[in-house]
Amino acid sequence: MENAIKRNLYLLGSVSNMGDIVNYYHLYIRKSRHQRSYTSPQKGCDGKTTLVPLFCLDISHLYPNAKGGANTAENLIIAPSFINRRNNDAIPYQGQGFGGIQSTGELIPFNGSLYDSLTARFGSEEVNAALREITPAKRFYGNVPREIEFGGIEQQLPLFTLLHGELWRLGHNKISECLGEIRQLFPEYPLYLELLAIVGFHAVLSGDPDRVMALLCRVFNKCFDATSLLREPHKQCIDLMYRLLSKYLRRYFSVEVDDREAVVAFYNGFYSQEIIAPGDADDEVVCYRYCTGIKSSATTFFYVPSQKKAPVDLWLLLGEDLTFE
Repeated sequence: MENAIKRNLYLLGSVSNMGDIVNYYHLYIRKSRHQRSYTSPQKGCDGKTTLVPLFCLDISHLYPNAKGGANTAENLIIAPSFINRRNNDAIPYQGQGFGGIQSTGELIPFNGSLYDSLTARFGSEEVNAALREITPAKRFYGNVPREIEFGGIEQQLPLFTLLHGELWRLGHNKISECLGEIRQLFPEYPLYLELLAIVGFHAVLSGDPDRVMALLCRVFNKCFDATSLLREPHKQCIDLMYRLLSKYLRRYFSVEVDDREAVVAFYNGFYSQEIIAPGDADDEVVCYRYCTGIKSSATTFFYVPSQKKAPVDLWLLLGEDLTFE
């Protein structure tokens, strides 16, 4: 947190009040729960082990910190490190509700420690009152090993669950509710829900210039709204979502969604351990589970359409195509 403030264009001017500091700290606590950290077998020179995150996450600024983004919870999202670091300090597209928040304050110097600097700005009484609201984090002393605990993507949907929660926290309730409905309707496609979450995180951190988040809701409503006259809406929705994934992953990540080995390698890149692997059958992916040092597995479905449809067949249902190819 201190380093983020020091790197900001406005330094302490990027913080509006002590509530920003408290909320920032609690985001770190939230991030640590999602990371599912474990100890590496290797020990340091002092004989202590260090924690390694299973799920590699950052607290990311929507409007970049170095460009004067506000250090407030409304401008922060817990997101995969892989996507956050790819975007670097690029200013997100403005106009789709994901442009982030710029600091409105002036440059305020940062002198001494974080506590001293905050006290100089807000006063000791306000600072100490805010610090009493902080939930202390559990400390890890490095003297006890911690095994990986992970129930598998088919049970826990780590990326999808995180995106759903973060969008709700940031006030994008309609999109979050739509994602919740998609999860309930398609539990048999956990890998594709996770890929959809990757698309979602990339879209949000980029400002969503392609309007993907709105398109997701439009696809869902077109297929499952009470007034929908579509035949086989479940199948239509799968085809539409698959096409969206195919186009987005190809453009932004150079990943072909029907290439199982490429998808497996891409998804595992978000973790520090192997999470999935190609299955024995062509339409299977192995999902690994970790419990008290024991690695087990289950299988999930790898979907490849039986035939490719012309783009217009499906996208005319929405009245427009994607803005990218």
